[in-house]
Amino acid sequence: MTTRFYVRMARLVLAVGVVALVGSQSAYAAADPTTFEYKCLSDKQKEGAKYCKSVLKAWGKWDKLLDDTKRDEAITKALNKLTPKWAKAEEKASLKGVDCTISTETAGDMAALIDDAVATIVGEVNDGLDLSGTNKDDQKCGMKLLNAAATKCLKMLLAEKKYFKKPDKDPGGAKRAEARTKASNKFSADWAKFSPGCPTTATEAGIEGRVDALSDAVVLGTVASPAVSSDQFDTVSPALGVPVDYPRDPAQGGPYYPTCIYNTPYHFFVKRGSVNKLLMYYQGGGACWEQKTCQIPICDSEVNPAGGDNPNNSFGTGFADLTNPENPFKDWNIVFVSYCTCDVHFGDSDRPMTIGPQAGRRSTSGTTAFTTPRSLRSLRVSTS
Repeated sequence: MTTRFYVRMARLVLAVGVVALVGSQSAYAAADPTTFEYKCLSDKQKEGAKYCKSVLKAWGKWDKLLDDTKRDEAITKALNKLTPKWAKAEEKASLKGVDCTISTETAGDMAALIDDAVATIVGEVNDGLDLSGTNKDDQKCGMKLLNAAATKCLKMLLAEKKYFKKPDKDPGGAKRAEARTKASNKFSADWAKFSPGCPTTATEAGIEGRVDALSDAVVLGTVASPAVSSDQFDTVSPALGVPVDYPRDPAQGGPYYPTCIYNTPYHFFVKRGSVNKLLMYYQGGGACWEQKTCQIPICDSEVNPAGGDNPNNSFGTGFADLTNPENPFKDWNIVFVSYCTCDVHFGDSDRPMTIGPQAGRRSTSGTTAFTTPRSLRSLRVSTS
């Protein structure tokens, strides 16, 4: 299956071996259609924020009134706002030549994700409370704690929304981090104010962790393509001679024409994760630098999706062992950058040698363009 793979990605670090990009964001300046893609994702995050707040508030009001009908009406109303706003964001992007539908969950799937997470939060907050209708104090404190969670969910996602809209305005993510810290401090203050005397078994840290996880899941759902498999590696096959996407960082140039050393088709492999982390594996191999050395078969000159280059076929251990519970990368988004240019992924030469171009830089840059650098908070890099 050929598909564009959208993941949250930090700056590209080129190395033979594995480069693990952990966590989040530090972005390229938005340019060309990427600007409109960022805007679409940002708009969707804003709507996700509103829906999260509305659903938690609806449940908070239920704690106070114990009225199923009003709760359900409030949630339905919120969903009826989310759905057209989601579609509107996609329509706006489409008018600018950007398909924003393939990089995100649908509105219905996003609502279901939020509903499920909220149900867990509500269950934990309400555990220990007397909600039989005879204890107004318990009903009131449950409402206030859920309202505090609603406010935090809104603020956390609005911080993401603002960042994604214009990531070049906050390249280090400092402003976003500041906004998230304010949201956390507000939640802590509210919990300290409303929890004394409230017999909930939930803890501040526990509920805050749930809200943070919900916020992260919403962000992941707006930047990681659901079209990509999560239980195996999909093959991405850029058309030979056709430029890949648009340059994400103007300083890096482009467009890019991925190819192997003998002008044969280039392929790479991707897997969607369930957490907001990305691993890019740069396949190793030999290298050559002029016609004489390049005539020695010391490196792979093509990528065979049906053969050993495909991690589904050849990598039953390590990061590609997706069934091993001890594999620390099994839930990560993974991009396997194939090697067939004999230039340690750095080459950018069209010298008239019988071997053809050494275009590793173009192939890896093209791979990066396919994964579309999106965001990314602080960065920790480990190589091997």
